[in-house]
Amino acid sequence: MSSALIETININADDFTDNFLTCPTCMLPYDDSEHTPKLLPCSHTLCRSCLDRIASTAIPISNGSGINLDSLNSSPTVLINNSISRSIAAADAAAAAMNGTGTLPQDSNLSSSPRLNMNGSRLSNTSLSSNRISDLCIRCPICRESIIIPRVGGTASLPPSFIINQLLDLVKNQRSRDIIPRCINHTNEELLFCETCDKSFCSLCESHFKIASNADHIIIPFSIAIKRMTEIFLFKSNQCINSFNLAQANVQNEILNLNKTVENIVVEVEKSFDDIKILIDKRKQNLLKELTRIKDTKTNLLNDQIKLIINEKQKIEYECKQYHQSNIESKQLGLQIQNINEKLDCLRTLCEPRENSFINYNYKNNNVLVEMDGLMEKFGKFKISNTYPPLCSFKILNSNSSVYSANLSIDFLIETVDYYGRKRTEGGDPITVSITDPYSRQINFDEIIDLNNGTYQFRIIPSLIGKYRIDINIFSRSINQSPIYLNIVDYVDSLWTFGGGGNSGNNSIFSFNNKGSSDREFNMPISVRYLNNLIYVLDSGNNRIKILSDQGQFVGHVKHDGLVESSTTSLVISNSNLVTLNWRLKSLCKFNIENSNLDKIDLGLDEPINLMETCHPQLYLVQDNKKKMFLCSSKGHILYDSIEIRLRNELSLKNITCFCASFINLSIFVGDSSMNIYEVDLDWLCENKLEGLLEKNDLEKMDRKRLDLNYKKFNYPLNQKMMSSSLTSLSSTISSTSNMTTFTTNSSSSSIGVKSNGSYTALWHDKNTNKLLVAKSDKQKTVIEIFNGDNGMYQYSIENSQNEKSLKRVTSMCTTNDGKIICVDLIQNFVKIFKFI
Repeated sequence: MSSALIETININADDFTDNFLTCPTCMLPYDDSEHTPKLLPCSHTLCRSCLDRIASTAIPISNGSGINLDSLNSSPTVLINNSISRSIAAADAAAAAMNGTGTLPQDSNLSSSPRLNMNGSRLSNTSLSSNRISDLCIRCPICRESIIIPRVGGTASLPPSFIINQLLDLVKNQRSRDIIPRCINHTNEELLFCETCDKSFCSLCESHFKIASNADHIIIPFSIAIKRMTEIFLFKSNQCINSFNLAQANVQNEILNLNKTVENIVVEVEKSFDDIKILIDKRKQNLLKELTRIKDTKTNLLNDQIKLIINEKQKIEYECKQYHQSNIESKQLGLQIQNINEKLDCLRTLCEPRENSFINYNYKNNNVLVEMDGLMEKFGKFKISNTYPPLCSFKILNSNSSVYSANLSIDFLIETVDYYGRKRTEGGDPITVSITDPYSRQINFDEIIDLNNGTYQFRIIPSLIGKYRIDINIFSRSINQSPIYLNIVDYVDSLWTFGGGGNSGNNSIFSFNNKGSSDREFNMPISVRYLNNLIYVLDSGNNRIKILSDQGQFVGHVKHDGLVESSTTSLVISNSNLVTLNWRLKSLCKFNIENSNLDKIDLGLDEPINLMETCHPQLYLVQDNKKKMFLCSSKGHILYDSIEIRLRNELSLKNITCFCASFINLSIFVGDSSMNIYEVDLDWLCENKLEGLLEKNDLEKMDRKRLDLNYKKFNYPLNQKMMSSSLTSLSSTISSTSNMTTFTTNSSSSSIGVKSNGSYTALWHDKNTNKLLVAKSDKQKTVIEIFNGDNGMYQYSIENSQNEKSLKRVTSMCTTNDGKIICVDLIQNFVKIFKFI
């Protein structure tokens, strides 16, 4: 494609000024001072300097002289001069006849004599008074037309030339931008500018002109480029000015907010000290009440003593009165004297008050004031923060991808710094987070956790597919990179993949051939378990147990005599023991991880093929080649051998494809090919006091014939994306037995669940989240579905990305303590780990 050459017409500023912006009389350019352009009535423009020079030699003419300008333009100069002379003489005579007040005297001959105009007619007094000031008459030097210039104001009273002034401003503002640089090498050539290469050259500069002509280059004149850059500069300058204005407004607004905050804090301080005053007043009232109580107590005692004294006094007075009124024998008188002596002896105690008036108020007897002073120093504290929001940042924890999956948690960590970029070590900042889903709706999230070290953490769980917006503000101001946009998808990228050749996933750690016997290869991986940050994978084809770290790194192998003939089918961990099931040996093999001891236990079953642990460390669930389920102890004793029969009879199960035990209670989960999942309670084990029976090894007392099938069906979602066949009718009745809600099927209805060509291949119950994880395979794909362990409701599913090698047949799963699920694929010969919460 040829280059595009844009041609423009440029006008030279100097030539334009010489031709259009120069006075035609003095040939000097117009300006704003001496050579100001003035517009004449004939539409020509002269500078003021030239007009003043012409007006200095002009002919004065009276407005009332009666001279016709047309005749003036055509008559001889002599006639004009004569008429002008007569007008001047008449005006001088009138001025001389004026008195001191500037008016003509009433008896003046001049005022009474007739006045004649140029043609001899009489002039009135009014005409005379208007002829006192004469105008000037000049000729336009361009068109020679007569121009009258008023004597009052002179040439300054003429109107300015508006067009000339506008052109002057335009040339003045654009002169610097209209300069067209010349080429250094070719002085007569104007410079061109290549926008593609950002280089300047002329048409004779072959070094770049040929390159620009043969490519998709845009070439413009250099003057146009300067104009464009000037416009960009002005635009950016205006943006900068607007930004400064906005910054000033923000700072002023922050000052206003600071003042409002201080006012609110002042109110809070006053209120806090009012609370202290209330406490002080309360203590004061309590002290006064205590003082009143003490006073009343002392007063009552003293009043009682006064009453006693008065009573005794009245008795003595009464006896004296009786003595004067009657004759008393000497013997009786002696007794009275004796009584009075006794009262005199007792009177000593009555003379002394039983109470005293001593009350001392002491508030300096302890360190209360000192303690109060210390407490008052600690009372009230101002919390400030030097956090600078524009420099604060965030990061997403435990994620190295820009794509995030629905229904999985996303943890954010906000890191705060000050104005100088130093990390903050204290918390307490007012942080607000607003989350908007793809439909512009606000969603709730877990509370923001203040880690008290300058960082804050919060978690969101998006439930919809699309773009989420997250706004993080500190002090109502956005932090760096806010708002944040997250793209939520419906698939889940694996955290890492170990083994399985041809894996194209971005997160894969290793990629090997499909099968192999090296340290980093699998041959029929069939079972997986997790313990103490280590992953144990049963590599049945290689007769070993491979040990991986939780980051997908190879650690080592475990080999023992129980791993033979590629016939080991299951692996469980119980009490630091690696328990494996070998269908050829028909036995359990316990390998102690700590001391490497091996213990073989014969089950006595015909080809046992599957083994699952339970919440009880001494109980296992076993399945044989006929799909029969057994409950056995860690010693190999069969406790119950008709679980599968009872389930088939009562639940109409056709084929149990997978099962697992709950790690919360004594119950099991079973799945069949028709996508039905049931939870079966084994509460009869608790009634038989399993702990004591296992310790005493007294299993004959156990009632093996009883099995309470308190079961509930897990609901499957009505989601066409997860199903390939239609739903059948569902009919159930809810009954209550022994305070438990059980679901029993109606015999007249068809099988509960979804008819599909696929089936469940693996089950796992996570005790930390009480979720049931189910691997489902059909002809199209394999997904992992998540159910609620409490009510059996479907929640969401995990489907790996198309960029990774997909799951084919998951034979075993387990979970970690931090919400990850480990899957073993028998066909693909790899181990994948996903995040499921």
